[in-house]
Amino acid sequence: MNEVLNLNRERIRAPIRAEPDVIEILEEFLNEARRGEIIAGAIVLVRPNATTCSAISAPYGGRHYLVAACNYLKQEIIARTDN
Repeated sequence: MNEVLNLNRERIRAPIRAEPDVIEILEEFLNEARRGEIIAGAIVLVRPNATTCSAISAPYGGRHYLVAACNYLKQEIIARTDN
């Protein structure tokens, strides 16, 4: 049994706190987009319950740049995981 229950047999939810680094990254990219410094974007997010969501916008034909960037990002994630 993986769930923790209270005395009334109700599931106890662990408190979930905001991640300051995630907020900072999102705010900085939003500011760059508002200044016109970003022409295409893709985002992948992980929610506290481990579900993922993603979105993409590349109106100026920047999808091939996004594919290349995703490949670099994958390599960076793997490299950081291995260390």
